[in-house]
Amino acid sequence: MKSTKRFYLLGFLALALVTLGAGCQKQVPTTSQAVPAPNSNVEVEEMVVNDSVPAEVEEEEVKTVEPETTSAVIDLDAIVVADPVATLGSFIMSEKAGAQTTVYSVDAATGLQSVLLQFDEVREYETGSGNLYAGQPAAVDYSADRNELAYVSDASVSLYDLGTNTSAFLVEKTGTTGEQIDSIDFPTWSRSEISEGALSLSMPVYSNDGSVLSFTEGFYEGSNPLFYNFADDTLTAIEIFGWHTSGIDWSPDSSHLVYGDGLGYAPGGLFVTDISDLVVGESIVDYDPETKQIEFGPRFLDNDTVAFVYTPSHNQPHPEIKSGLNIEDPSVLATVGTDGANEIILIQNEWDHQLLAADKNTIIYEEYLKAGQGLHNGVWVYDLSTTTATKIFDTDPSEWYRVDSLDTAAQQAVFRQFIKGADDRVTETLVIVDLATNTTVFKTTPKEANIAYSFLGWK
Repeated sequence: MKSTKRFYLLGFLALALVTLGAGCQKQVPTTSQAVPAPNSNVEVEEMVVNDSVPAEVEEEEVKTVEPETTSAVIDLDAIVVADPVATLGSFIMSEKAGAQTTVYSVDAATGLQSVLLQFDEVREYETGSGNLYAGQPAAVDYSADRNELAYVSDASVSLYDLGTNTSAFLVEKTGTTGEQIDSIDFPTWSRSEISEGALSLSMPVYSNDGSVLSFTEGFYEGSNPLFYNFADDTLTAIEIFGWHTSGIDWSPDSSHLVYGDGLGYAPGGLFVTDISDLVVGESIVDYDPETKQIEFGPRFLDNDTVAFVYTPSHNQPHPEIKSGLNIEDPSVLATVGTDGANEIILIQNEWDHQLLAADKNTIIYEEYLKAGQGLHNGVWVYDLSTTTATKIFDTDPSEWYRVDSLDTAAQQAVFRQFIKGADDRVTETLVIVDLATNTTVFKTTPKEANIAYSFLGWK
């Protein structure tokens, strides 16, 4: 459900870690869980090498769709206070100011907030930061059964039980190795599965069925995603240097992951991985950094289809930029089957595209230009069932949006709105939109600048 961003770990040079003290976190016993027998080993067939020349396979043609475009720009100041607000109920949100995160329960009808949890993180929040970690909202996620929060403090990965209002460590920092890099101590961890050289943990994300919690181990440069299985208490890493959980999306049935990578630390491509073995195979689409560079943050539409963005990296002039300035070809919004078949181009025009969210027949994306010049073309909702793209927000360098939640069945999306003031300080607001009527049904009151908000889910 979360938005993700493109930048890798160059900001680690300024990383400062807080060492766990004896009284930093009160530990409570974890709830006992039944542990089933481990999965039996799966027999792997031996690979047979055939020296004969294979028959030439005809490459599948990529289809292109031409959508009908409309505009229904939402007036954020005109909040509809009809029945939808009364039936919204309560939701959980987080607020990160500096390095401190507070989690609230919010009554959507009244706007009243109740504090559930407060903790300190390793890094302070920096709105719009190019550093992957400093630009992230609070390190907390809400379980699928709505009974638990997973959060990463400056010293642990913990689980907060909403029924008992108690926390329990899943992984904690136990000390230091005595070695340093750029005056940063290498920590020791309570679980041996944490990689040697991991400096911090971050970005907790539950699978859609709540059976697995993923989070990221960060190194001086690079990262790996880790996956904790609640059923058998196993912790497993995908050891591809550069991947992290803010860029991973879970399939609706939680059986697969999708990840897209361009020119980062990891090999480029679009990858779909089975959660049962966490083995990363070949890219499901053709990848070439010169002709088809996969952008960060693909999303599942359903269990069999993925939405993604790629850039054909040729140079050509853009019609809205003065003559003589060449840029990359604008990026393309497309879908493809999880087996790599039936690739369809949805949007290919003079604008770049950032995929913000996808669910069933709905895709939310932003149009802008990487080349800068202050050119933006708004936030759009693409209805695959009618092949219609509708602009719902205007954007510019001082106003932009990210999506925290998209529920096509409920025709509802939750946006984070960013407004940059004259002093370059950014104010964030949570906005709940009814996509059936393109109206605002709830909006938080803006607080002071440089505070990160996140919508975690309905109670």
